[in-house]
Amino acid sequence: MNINKSFVIIALALILVLIKGSNGDSRMLLGEGINDIKPNYKLRSNEAECAKRRCCSIRDGLNEADLPSGVNCAELADYQCGQYDRYCEWNCNEMNPNKKSMKRTFRGISSFDGSYKEPEPERDDADISDPADDDKQLLQNCLSNGGKFLSVDDCGVEYEEEIKDYDVICHQLYNGEDHQNDHKDNTGKNDQHRRLQAPDNIGIFGRDGRNEVNNMDIFPYDAVLFMEFNDRIIDNGARITWNDCTATMISENFAITAAHCVWGNGNFLANDIKFLWSINDCNERQQQINNKKYYTWKQAIVWKPYLTNSVAANDFALVEFYPGTRSHGWMNFGYNNAFKSGQQFTMIGYPKDATGDACTPMVQTCAYNQFLTNEQRTVECDQAHGASGSAVFTYSNGVGTIYGIHSSSMWSRNTATGVYTQLYNVDARITKERYEWICKYTKNC
Repeated sequence: MNINKSFVIIALALILVLIKGSNGDSRMLLGEGINDIKPNYKLRSNEAECAKRRCCSIRDGLNEADLPSGVNCAELADYQCGQYDRYCEWNCNEMNPNKKSMKRTFRGISSFDGSYKEPEPERDDADISDPADDDKQLLQNCLSNGGKFLSVDDCGVEYEEEIKDYDVICHQLYNGEDHQNDHKDNTGKNDQHRRLQAPDNIGIFGRDGRNEVNNMDIFPYDAVLFMEFNDRIIDNGARITWNDCTATMISENFAITAAHCVWGNGNFLANDIKFLWSINDCNERQQQINNKKYYTWKQAIVWKPYLTNSVAANDFALVEFYPGTRSHGWMNFGYNNAFKSGQQFTMIGYPKDATGDACTPMVQTCAYNQFLTNEQRTVECDQAHGASGSAVFTYSNGVGTIYGIHSSSMWSRNTATGVYTQLYNVDARITKERYEWICKYTKNC
């Protein structure tokens, strides 16, 4: 018995010596065993390409002496880089301007098996009052959001990202002084609309004020992209050949759209989403697809609150393309807390109920009726499926400035009778903190 105990003690001592390693700490010794780590994700459609990538680098503030024995971040595959997130960081954009301003934590590798799902409907059975009507409450909302996002690259590598010193930014934003920032850059932009229709198809209110766009090759229309995902599963379980959304360029390499156009049912949608430009009808759509004249994303970034609270107010996302992807125009973006009922906005997009076919672009300028902290609503503008993600902007003197992203429809009803009394089209609003977030990613402010 004593001999066995001695053997166990000696064996444990040898193991501890090995684990301690040359650096004199107690971290896991990787050594040659690092190649034995198995990926814990579903194989991707571009698995062969992604497996060859080596975009892992040592984290800022560390040097080689800080790494576990035998580890070289630059040699790690994406899933291995994630295993050693404390020491290594995956980023295929070596010139990433956000590296020092973001805290990035490896989340996993996406299987890209999400399915298209619109935001949860907002059913208002009473008058709406905005709870965040002063800077004190706005500050608390800003702090609670935490400046957190979820990003994924085209190989499915997911990171939770958080803006460093976000509490300082929130206090700077909501100091009771700044209420407007109409960001200007070198071109302008446009967007679309959705028809007001209750879930039981009670009909459309008023006149359909949309008009067909005749030429998507000129600005601001050429800033608008047709998004297509193949064979998606929609809410009722049915499958369709393709589904679409709308996105709008806000810089040379970034577009803005709705979160539900890239994320649904707990995961990102397929990484083969196609972004097509200057589409005037479905014939042009098919030609671009046949000739492979479309973009695919470099990464998608979703406002993290949408993942746990999938409502229209949180429904916006960014998409980044590889440098040199396009040379068309893009729009400005901004925030304005002073908008009042009756404010006119323009939208351009690809609604499924368009007058031509499902790929016909439509434009409309119409009034908005209600402005809440994180969303804005209209009973005047018309929209339909396909227009989700459309930019909601003002356009003056050749300059378009985006203030919201079209999300979905909501309705009010009499709880006693069940009769729908009001329908709204709802947009996610660009607020001060969202403006700051967009600026940090696009470096275009």
